[in-house]
Amino acid sequence: MKESPLKCFLRRTAPLHLLKLVLVILTGTLARASDLTVVLTGNTADLKNADDLFPIIEQHFRASKDTVVWVLNGDVFPESYSDQQIVAWNAKDNQMLDDFLGLYIILNQGDRDWDHSGKKGLKKIRSLEKLLAESAHPRFEVFLRQGCPGPWTISFPTLQIVVINSQWWNHPFEKPIPSSDVCTIADTGNFIEELEGILDEVNNKNVLILSHFPLKSLGNYGGRFAASSYLFPPLVGNALVAFHQHVGTSKDITNAQFDVFRQRLSNVLHDYSSLIFASGHEQN
Repeated sequence: MKESPLKCFLRRTAPLHLLKLVLVILTGTLARASDLTVVLTGNTADLKNADDLFPIIEQHFRASKDTVVWVLNGDVFPESYSDQQIVAWNAKDNQMLDDFLGLYIILNQGDRDWDHSGKKGLKKIRSLEKLLAESAHPRFEVFLRQGCPGPWTISFPTLQIVVINSQWWNHPFEKPIPSSDVCTIADTGNFIEELEGILDEVNNKNVLILSHFPLKSLGNYGGRFAASSYLFPPLVGNALVAFHQHVGTSKDITNAQFDVFRQRLSNVLHDYSSLIFASGHEQN
């Protein structure tokens, strides 16, 4: 199958690392390069001040006449942030969206947003959703949605964005289930069927799938470690690496909660072209 121009562009373009954020520019193949730009940003919770992201967005937007879709792909706020700080952040975000009419912001959810996959995860994500909904901006799409798995879609003339809450599968504690009637979809079979229906209906567009958890990774969460990790501490190092590669914790890509869905999703995506799967999570 012939490689799409978008895939070719991404394969040849090295990502830019800035303030521990990974930014990749995607341009729709049916549009001029100035029509649409998507910027992918992950793990902004690593910033001491989440507001530090705003000058970066403003600088990028002022230098471009594109429509800009800025994605916060999970793990958004530092753990030290209070409810008041999140509300203040949201007010600044809304002001920036008012100032730049071609700017759209998408927020997805990650494991740290779910209390590091902890017992209070669902409560935390719903509290965050409530805070951000108090002054919702029409061009700020918050995909927390009661902790449901999705999929959700956003359409642009040359690009279809599909958002997945990968933490729904990864989370080991309370989450929406079919019997709770909170989510339209709350099981893997129906989710896969819905996703295939979305992908089948996309015509003459590239597709960008957003998921905090990757399907594969060359970093530590993907089971890739430096040679020294196998040796130190002696004996224990090798066992620890093997554990992360074959058993895993809730942060590892290989883990009992996530593995079945990861494999099913990978099999589905192999059947489609002009598709990019974008993730965050990985730290190195």
